[in-house]
Amino acid sequence: MIFSLQKIVDFIAARYGLGKDDVIFTGTPEGVGPTVSGDSFELYWGDKLMGTCLIG
Repeated sequence: MIFSLQKIVDFIAARYGLGKDDVIFTGTPEGVGPTVSGDSFELYWGDKLMGTCLIG
C-alpha cells in the first residue's frame, strides 16, 4: 500500500468521521481488472452477507 493503515484511518477520521461498524476499503489486489457495467459486488463479514452493489 502507498500509505500506512494508520495514515488512512487518520485521514478518513479527520475529514469524514468514523463510527462503530464503519468499513474502510483500501483497494484491490494485484491483477484485478477494472469494473464494468453489469459487475456485481458482495461484502461478507465472516459468513454473513453485509451488502451488495451492482455497477450500472
